[in-house]
Amino acid sequence: MKCRLNIALLSIAFAVMTAQVYAKCGDTQNETAQPRGFKRKYDVTRKEESIMTKPAQLVRANRFLMFTTVALILIATTAFIRNTRYREGATALGNNTISRVIRTQTAVPAKPTITNKTQALEVLAWEPSAKYPQDFDLVIKNISTKPINEYVVMSGSGWATTDLSAGDRAIAPGFTEETYFVGPDVTIVAAMFTDGSGDGEPRTVEQEKRTRSELKRQLGNGLALLNRVIDSTAPGYADSAAALDDLAEGFSSLSVRPEIPSSRDIIRGIGLNFGQISLSSSLYDIRQRLARDNNTISQRQWLIELREQLKRRIASL
Repeated sequence: MKCRLNIALLSIAFAVMTAQVYAKCGDTQNETAQPRGFKRKYDVTRKEESIMTKPAQLVRANRFLMFTTVALILIATTAFIRNTRYREGATALGNNTISRVIRTQTAVPAKPTITNKTQALEVLAWEPSAKYPQDFDLVIKNISTKPINEYVVMSGSGWATTDLSAGDRAIAPGFTEETYFVGPDVTIVAAMFTDGSGDGEPRTVEQEKRTRSELKRQLGNGLALLNRVIDSTAPGYADSAAALDDLAEGFSSLSVRPEIPSSRDIIRGIGLNFGQISLSSSLYDIRQRLARDNNTISQRQWLIELREQLKRRIASL
């Protein structure tokens, strides 16, 4: 754009100069015209002399205009060269930018790594999820001879402990479990069996054993409160709203402080806290079922079912 403007200014200046030059020449010719009646050969000689000396006359009469024109030519030439270099540099920069973008888009992602520190679990699949962006689908198989109801995984989202006993489930020998975690790397850290033993990274296994021991004790405390309500001799008490309120208050009052003091001043045991949360969640589920089923199943029956589930879970920890 600047180059075009400079060229236009140069053209205008050149046109103005030309007009002034011819105007000046016309004045000069008028001043040197001979009287009528002079001999023709002298007219021709004067005319030829005027033609031959015109360039010199133009330079003398229009020095300022000539210098101005030369300066404009230099300015326009310099601007044109700079504009050309700028366009070439911009084109090169654009090509480099596009090249970098293409290289970024076509970069091959790092291959996911799988680390398995257990002997009981086998990783059958670890691949990008089609449903959840940035997640990977994990398929593991129990190749041991004992049921597994807990496993610990470390992935892009950190540590994750999956406690299948909360849902009254376990991975039987020869069966698989499908889940998903944030990728791209995954480590199977530990697996816990329904007989209380574990397999995998030793420190993690010991930590999970302590946690499961606390959980087992807390669920036992909740089971004792549940038995009082179910076995109450008060007529209709187990089917009353007061029974659920008493259970909710009893569950929330259970202690979560570890029996063995910790040097790190931990005021909540992990397993004790999980146990309290699990008991309160189970009671909430019973309230929701009663509201949804319009009391087609008695409240006492739901409480009995919860008691049996707690017994099975306690036995599997």
